Amino acid sequence: GMEGDSLLKSGRAEDSVTDDRSICDDKHNSEDEEESELEEMQSSIDSALDQAFFCLYGLKINPDSCSEDDLAVHKNASRGDYQTKEQCADVFQYVLPYAKELSKTGLVKLRRVLRAIRKHFPQPPSEILVNNPLDNFLDGPDSCEKILCEIYDTHGSREAVLNVLFPGERGYEAFKKLSADSSEPYSDVYGSLYHYITEAEDTSPSDKYTGFVLKKEGGEFVEQSANLFKYDLLYNPLRFESWQRLSSLYDEEVDLLLNDGSKHISILDWRTNTALIQRVEAGRRHSRRSLMMSLILAKTIPDQV
Repeated sequence: GMEGDSLLKSGRAEDSVTDDRSICDDKHNSEDEEESELEEMQSSIDSALDQAFFCLYGLKINPDSCSEDDLAVHKNASRGDYQTKEQCADVFQYVLPYAKELSKTGLVKLRRVLRAIRKHFPQPPSEILVNNPLDNFLDGPDSCEKILCEIYDTHGSREAVLNVLFPGERGYEAFKKLSADSSEPYSDVYGSLYHYITEAEDTSPSDKYTGFVLKKEGGEFVEQSANLFKYDLLYNPLRFESWQRLSSLYDEEVDLLLNDGSKHISILDWRTNTALIQRVEAGRRHSRRSLMMSLILAKTIPDQV
């Protein structure tokens, strides 16, 4: 009798385990099906968008289809011609709503298009770069850091932050007017393009080979990446994300300079290499000030100007 009971219990236990497994399998199958359906839907949307972009502008937004150089001098003059600022601005206005909804991964699809557009908008107009307030802030006197600390401690206003970035009697309003006047009729392009380029492009020096930042090309890479964030901040000075990513970029540069420098450069050479020492000092200062800005914006200012 006991053996029979034991076998019965064992059989029930096995049935229970089998049922549990069956439920788990059903759940996994259901999740797999949902994921598969989602991927299929995403693929259909991508195909429809690809077709729409091509029909309207001759844009092949498949990243492997051709290079951005082919786009910049488009073979078919009747569609998607990128040879003038007007045509690029027209395409950008069409791309913009799509770019706003895309994830970082999705934006990579638009990278060729953004690069082609940037050939006509390599940087903001010279009028607002002549006495670049962002560079003045990052390399100016240390007194600005004390003011930023006070703004942070007292939950200061956006006006207080803008006064630090754009000092002087006329301040931000004057700069904003200069910026708007010099950027017309392409203010919308200048105001958004650089932000989306930083989203689509690789701006991190950490993924490169060891010793990359010690070389000339490494220094240029960091400078060009930083410029993209600074160009965006000239038009959107209270954009938290740009300040945060600018701070991270400079922080990475300093870490790599010190780590790679310790492996590739002797102590004597390091002490006598004034250019590298200056880069470390500047990188620390830039990272610190950008971080202070992002901390203030995260704490006090939910929206942008």
